[in-house]
Amino acid sequence: MTPAAREAQLVRDTAAVMRLLETALVFNNEETCPAAELKKLQVKNEKLKGELAKVENAFNDYRGKHEIQVRLVTELGQKTEEVARLTEERKKLQEELGALQLSMT
Repeated sequence: MTPAAREAQLVRDTAAVMRLLETALVFNNEETCPAAELKKLQVKNEKLKGELAKVENAFNDYRGKHEIQVRLVTELGQKTEEVARLTEERKKLQEELGALQLSMT
C-alpha cells in the first residue's frame, strides 16, 4: 500500500470513527436515551393508574347508588300499589259504614 493510499484509508477510517462517536453521543443523549424515555413513560403510566383508580372508584360508587335507586323505585312501586289497594278498601268500608248508618236510622 502506498503512502497516499494509506493516508486516504486513514482519513476514511477516522471519518468512520467520528461518525460512530456522533451516533453514540446521539444515542446517549438524555433526551433521546431509551432509559430517559422509559422513565417518562413510567411517570405517565403512574398518572394513568391514578386516574384509572379514580374512575373505578367513581364507577363503583355509581353502581352502588344505582342499586339503591333500583331498590327504592321497586319499593315505591310496591307502596303505590299498596296505597291504591288500601284506598279502594277504605272506599268500600266507608260505603259499608254509610249503608249501616242508613239501616240504623
